[in-house]
Amino acid sequence: LHFWASWSQRSVEEIDELARLQDDLVDSEFQVISCCLDPPADWRSRTLPALRRAGANFPCIVIPAEAKPQVKDWLDPTWSYDVPARFLLDRRGQIVARSASSTPLAGVLEEARRLAR
Repeated sequence: LHFWASWSQRSVEEIDELARLQDDLVDSEFQVISCCLDPPADWRSRTLPALRRAGANFPCIVIPAEAKPQVKDWLDPTWSYDVPARFLLDRRGQIVARSASSTPLAGVLEEARRLAR
């Protein structure tokens, strides 16, 4: 799960690298899922154009404000909604790795490839 927002240039820039990861791991049942924190009303004007410019090749869901507390409780109660944030889940849906905005994406990509093997 890749949490991002169109106002965060760094999180938008990661989409391109995640699209390459998705292509690389397409045969391994690995799936990137983009989780946007933009308001749902911004889908056409901001979110979708950002995804298209970055070459996204994976699903994107918009997390409405009212759902944020439940998502936070599920993934990491200490998360402050900083983006980008990444959560790796195993095939059973269990969280196996977390990385906050301070973590370089390269480490996340390496861990995802390791888990996909």
